[in-house]
Amino acid sequence: MKLSRKYIFLDLMLLITVMFSYWQCTSLDNSVLEVSVSKDIATHEKGLIYVNVKCSSDWNLYLLDPHGGDNSWAKLSISSGSESRSLIKLDYEENNLSQDRVLNIVLTSGNKDTYCTFTQAAKPQVQPDPTPQPNPDPSPDPTPQPNPDPSPDPTPNPDPSPDPTPQPNPSEGKPANGQTHWLEMPDGYLVGGDGMYCVTHRAKMNGRSERNYTILYNSNMYTSYWVAYPLCQGHMGSGRKEDWQYDPLIPENKQTSVKGGYGGSISTPNYIDNFYARGHQLPNADRSRVYDMQLQTYHSTNLTPQIHHGFNEHIWAKLEAAARYAVKDAHVTDTVYIVTGATFNKIGENKTIKKIRNKNDGKMLPIPNYYWKVMLKVKRASNGDIIDAKTAAFWLPHEDLNGQLYIDYETTVDQIEAWTGFDFFVNLPLTLQQKSEATKEWYTFKNF
Repeated sequence: MKLSRKYIFLDLMLLITVMFSYWQCTSLDNSVLEVSVSKDIATHEKGLIYVNVKCSSDWNLYLLDPHGGDNSWAKLSISSGSESRSLIKLDYEENNLSQDRVLNIVLTSGNKDTYCTFTQAAKPQVQPDPTPQPNPDPSPDPTPQPNPDPSPDPTPNPDPSPDPTPQPNPSEGKPANGQTHWLEMPDGYLVGGDGMYCVTHRAKMNGRSERNYTILYNSNMYTSYWVAYPLCQGHMGSGRKEDWQYDPLIPENKQTSVKGGYGGSISTPNYIDNFYARGHQLPNADRSRVYDMQLQTYHSTNLTPQIHHGFNEHIWAKLEAAARYAVKDAHVTDTVYIVTGATFNKIGENKTIKKIRNKNDGKMLPIPNYYWKVMLKVKRASNGDIIDAKTAAFWLPHEDLNGQLYIDYETTVDQIEAWTGFDFFVNLPLTLQQKSEATKEWYTFKNF
């Protein structure tokens, strides 16, 4: 009887050991492995989408034609990495075939794999126009004449055909690309999950509800990756009314308090006693004529910690003022469409991200390594069609740049797209978008 009890005990111990080993194996193999795209169907035209990877370890990404055909028409900007990553650029060429083409975007990690599918539509089978119209303005005047009307209407409509229907807020959890036809809106991003929000603020202007600005906000970084807005004479006046507050369209616990300054001090090359200011992405001065709109510029989601002396009050403030003068000096259009952004790393870069503790709520705030601004002006025909466009772009390292000129940091929209992964001014006609985004022409842009 004693011997039987001994064997029963050993059998129980063996069973427990097997069960524990099984539990351990299954618990170690429950890592997340997901791949998704910003949009899974596109037109036949050349373009780009963004791939998002969720993984807790090293991974590889590759493209596969499910029918064994050629996949050289698409190219990934990154094919391997570690841990989760978003906004991986996937460029694709124009589809001139008479049938759709499909790609599997395959993600592998260890002995596991998963995939998602992207489809590009076939080229529509229509006869091309045998007599294309010539460029309406093949030789624009490189030296535009002074503005014949130095006192334009102070309250023009910021958009000749604004969207009368307010956008829902927030659009968390859904693709935000292609959200509106507004010219300032970028494309190729996702909201929802990982703390991402895209919301549009509206306010009364000239007695009607108008869009103020749209943000793409990452609540994990307490930072809007970009803020997009129109700017016209009717937005700008004088005076400054402050109301530092949380953004009412995003949960307060996803934001940081801006009631007081961030606190703390830093030493920079030109200023021993420097500090981080509450830096606007949409400047309050860009909305100084419209009270309700100006108050919204003090939302936490429109602000990031910016080096005050040598950046916020110097080179960055001068660039903001230059954007306003680009409206005032305009000869063709009263409206400038602007996207301002904060970036921690260029695509493929791995810079250290400094953090400071906010004295108001104790939250650790990451400091952007770069700030940038892209701008668009358009010329319209009498029927409202866009027939010409000019862009300008500036990319600044977030440093004490006292004494330096913003013009020395001019670049192209194409270059900032490559560094950030965003696609700007996608609502332009494609040929105008490609032409205008490839050039640096600040002085031509300013007087356009």
